[in-house]
Amino acid sequence: MAVSLLELEERLGQLAMAFRRNFDDSLKRQQIAADYCDTVESLIQSGQWKNVPPPEDQLPDEFMPTSFLPYWFRKYPARP
Repeated sequence: MAVSLLELEERLGQLAMAFRRNFDDSLKRQQIAADYCDTVESLIQSGQWKNVPPPEDQLPDEFMPTSFLPYWFRKYPARP
């Protein structure tokens, strides 16, 4: 059964919350960050991702997937 875009978007929020709860467990945080990256890649590959996750559903910058910002900058380029 395929996972819907909404379910993937909701998963980002769940993973971000789990990441924050595991402040003292760096191995668990790395696993969560990897899962977050996989979820972002699934959303990008869908070609239908239209909702930027709110800040509370994002990981700290140093843990965000490298594909995240380029995807959104291409989708919504900065205006002069």
